[in-house]
Amino acid sequence: MLEPQGNTAVARVLFLNQKERSEMRRLTILSSIILLALLSSVSVTGCQQQAPAPEPVPTLEVATEHQVTITNSGFEPPEINIKNKDTVTWTNQDTEHHTVAGGIFDSGDMEPGETYSKTFTKTGILNYLCNYHPSENGKVIVTK
Repeated sequence: MLEPQGNTAVARVLFLNQKERSEMRRLTILSSIILLALLSSVSVTGCQQQAPAPEPVPTLEVATEHQVTITNSGFEPPEINIKNKDTVTWTNQDTEHHTVAGGIFDSGDMEPGETYSKTFTKTGILNYLCNYHPSENGKVIVTK
């Protein structure tokens, strides 16, 4: 068998025996498969799109209904804090007639057992009273 001239890698490959050539092919194929697998995973990973972040769900502010009782001693509670668009319902639980009057609202005459409701759409402090019993008064504080 001829020996390679010089000490070059190319010359050495040309003069490999059958077993060495077979091993070299196997390593070349294995290296190619590994390289293709790596390139495939990089390209697939790079092509994946991220799902967009979910949009925040707007919170719905639910209007609340508040209760005020009218008794022979006045309004209970005499002061109430509510949010804009909340409703206050006054219920006459006295044996006498009453009213709920406060500048922008007036229940008119309320017989025993009757109710009056008002939804407040502006912020501020609203003082009210009973027209029949002016010493009976209350306050609605409306915030945003």
